[in-house]
Amino acid sequence: NGSSSPYLGMTTCVQAGETAQQDLNVSVILPVAEANTATEKTILESLFHACGGLRWHRQDNWLISDDYCSWYGITCSASSKSVARIVLSSNNLRGTPPAELFNLPELKALVLNGNDILFDMQGIGNA
Repeated sequence: NGSSSPYLGMTTCVQAGETAQQDLNVSVILPVAEANTATEKTILESLFHACGGLRWHRQDNWLISDDYCSWYGITCSASSKSVARIVLSSNNLRGTPPAELFNLPELKALVLNGNDILFDMQGIGNA
C-alpha cells in the first residue's frame, strides 16, 4: 500500500501482479517559466484555430514545432522566450483573433493588417 506524497504517483512500489488501489487527485504545478511557455503556446494555437490557420498563405512551423518562437510571424524576446512580436500581415487570416493575445506578457507589436479579421479590443488593457 503506497503512501501519498506531493509528487505525482506513489512513494512505494507495487509488487508484480498487484494493483495500486489508491485514488489520486493529481495537480501538475509547473515552474513559472514553464507555465508561461505553455500558456503562450496555447494562446498562439488559439489564434491559429480562430483565424483559419490551415488557409494562411504562410504557416511555417505552426503547430508542428513545439518551439513557437520558430513559427512564421512570431518573434520572441532573446532573454525570456516570450512572444514579443506577432507579424502576420496579408496572410489570409479570417475571423476574430482571441482576446487572450493581450495576455502575452511581453507582446510589443501585433501586426495583422491586410487580413479579413474582426478585432475585438476587449482585454487590450492587459497589453
